[in-house]
Amino acid sequence: MKLYASPLPSLPYSGDHTEVTQVDFDPSVISYKEILRIFWKHHDPTVQMKTQYRSMILHVNPEDKEVAEKSLAEEKTKHRKPITTLVVPFTRFYDAEDYHQKYRLRQHSELQPKLNFKSEDCYKTSHLAARLNGYVVGFGGIKQFEEEADQLGLSEDVKNYVRKYVKRYEGSGMMC
Repeated sequence: MKLYASPLPSLPYSGDHTEVTQVDFDPSVISYKEILRIFWKHHDPTVQMKTQYRSMILHVNPEDKEVAEKSLAEEKTKHRKPITTLVVPFTRFYDAEDYHQKYRLRQHSELQPKLNFKSEDCYKTSHLAARLNGYVVGFGGIKQFEEEADQLGLSEDVKNYVRKYVKRYEGSGMMC
């Protein structure tokens, strides 16, 4: 699900927003610290981006703030350039417009009818849509796709279609 977040509550749609993903998790399965480890591993926190695409960690309580700030301090020791990631309190999420939801998957108009999504909301809530949105730009790679394709319940036609794009874009650095 793509959302907008504003660390400044008075500026929800004034152009000062950051695109974020809300992560709901079960702490008995994965810890907040582990989620942050994955976050740091999968992006370059030294890149200076405009506000819309900046790197940001939102915290909801003092304990999460402490864990996030500690992870930021640890990450700073691993880079020569300054880290631009912000650690800020969560204020409010705003749903992004529908056309932003699973943007890359939506670019595959010939695939969409084969997915049998019952409503527009599926682009926000469907696990399948989230996985395919990444795969069509090469995220995860062909090995992971092959391991997961049957679990996703994909038809052979859909598997072949997605496989072609995973192979084409794997390792290209294309973004969702």
